[in-house]
Amino acid sequence: MKTGPGGSWLGKVGLGVFLVIGVAMAEEEPATETIIRAGIAGEAEQENTPGRIFRKTGGDQVSINVGIFEKLADGSEQWVAAPVGIVPAGEWITFEEVDEFSFPSQYGKPSLPKEVTPTNDSVAWETNDQHLFLPAHPAKFKDRELGRVLKLRPEFDGDGSLTIRAILHQSALRGFAKQGTPISVEETGKLMGRKKTEFVAENAQWKPVVMERTREWLFLPDGKGGFDPREVKDSGVPKNGNEQVEVPKFATDLCLATLPDLRLEIEAERLEPEPSSEPATEFPDNAHIFVTSKFIELSDEALPRPTPVEAPLTAALFSETEVQHWIRAMNQNRGVDLLSAPSVMLKNGQDGVVEVIREFIYPREYDPPMMAAQSEQGAFPVTPATPTEFRTRPTGVRLNLQARLLQDGLIEIDLSPELAEQVGFFNFGGPIIMNEIRDGHRDRRIHLSDNRIEYPVFHRRSLDTTVRLRDGESVLLGGLIHEDSQDVEDKIPVLGDLPLIGQVARKQFVLQTRRQVFLLINAQVVNAAGMPATVR
Repeated sequence: MKTGPGGSWLGKVGLGVFLVIGVAMAEEEPATETIIRAGIAGEAEQENTPGRIFRKTGGDQVSINVGIFEKLADGSEQWVAAPVGIVPAGEWITFEEVDEFSFPSQYGKPSLPKEVTPTNDSVAWETNDQHLFLPAHPAKFKDRELGRVLKLRPEFDGDGSLTIRAILHQSALRGFAKQGTPISVEETGKLMGRKKTEFVAENAQWKPVVMERTREWLFLPDGKGGFDPREVKDSGVPKNGNEQVEVPKFATDLCLATLPDLRLEIEAERLEPEPSSEPATEFPDNAHIFVTSKFIELSDEALPRPTPVEAPLTAALFSETEVQHWIRAMNQNRGVDLLSAPSVMLKNGQDGVVEVIREFIYPREYDPPMMAAQSEQGAFPVTPATPTEFRTRPTGVRLNLQARLLQDGLIEIDLSPELAEQVGFFNFGGPIIMNEIRDGHRDRRIHLSDNRIEYPVFHRRSLDTTVRLRDGESVLLGGLIHEDSQDVEDKIPVLGDLPLIGQVARKQFVLQTRRQVFLLINAQVVNAAGMPATVR
């Protein structure tokens, strides 16, 4: 566990970067660096809210704990995730773990030197006088999200029995179909006059090939305190078909041969709130809601299965005393980090956002390579693709919420926490090659530029739910997982660097890590000065 000298992980923010601390309205443009930001939205809309207390009672809430297991080829199962959450009966809670990326939806034609003739007549190309092989340029892009989305909705039958509806949507990248035809040219030898076919350019034009599957279940009580799943709908495992798929080096980490076959286990129970010691029918006019949050990340070592320190990590409501005991227990555990602890104070019914982010700015469009005019003596013959339009994607921790005071003294909060990180790049560019004409010899191909056209890939973990708390209570949500793999080389000093014997003294392997993120939310009713509010 990472701590500072004499301090607890609860007081540390594990970013390792310079932080700018500020308070801003949600619609302001942030600076281009790491930002801690708290804001409120919808200020004008709140003036039209009828009354200060929402005429609504808490109703039944359900705690849901899910085990997601992957079926392996040998018949065994592997635990892959354990999301937990609380949601009112009849409403949906959504867990997402997806990758965001862009891909070319349209390419221009490649450009070839006038003096060459491709051997494949099906290649559509343009010509130039600068002796250049220019790859097909991506003209338009589309955005895509792939990953795992789980939606759950608890419902109570007429007899009071609890059922859970579950929808699991899986999507993954199988690889890319190469639509462009490789370019080869036919040359005639200058001395012997023999014709020879020579490969020049790959002319790769990538189209992603995606697999998708949607399954629906109805989980019914089994009479023993558990639930039996009944599959309602299955879109079917997608067939690979005859489409030829390649996995380019830039996409190796994000491609799957087949979609994992997943199984769900669900535990759920009705949460019956204890009567408030002081039933509230009206709060003071200046009542605000102060929401604090802690994003806690646990490693596999800390949580090999959803069973941490003293009790299973389940979605639950905690009193202030219970939270303190739980935090002290977690502080004794290794592999536990506090990612961030943002907080915000809102008026009744206001939307808010708290962020600890770093803005990632990347090109959205590129101009195609530009050839130099023939009159420019000594100029470089071509300029690679140039970024022209940029987009900003915030990475880090973001929490969208709306808090409301209900008539029976409960605090209702709509929560949408999100963790996003940049995990790699896709390169859709192709090399620029020059055709050098040599008297008495075959033409020579000179590699001028890689002409990289890179687009970032982002990994997003998020959930969306509604919870209802008593003043001062806390709730634990989350269990979202991110897996990471790194190529590691372990070698004996000096010996590992020797040409032949070094192969014996070196060992290469892939290190896989898996981290879970939980969110601990606390809500308190305060006055405009931040002091505990007195119920009237």
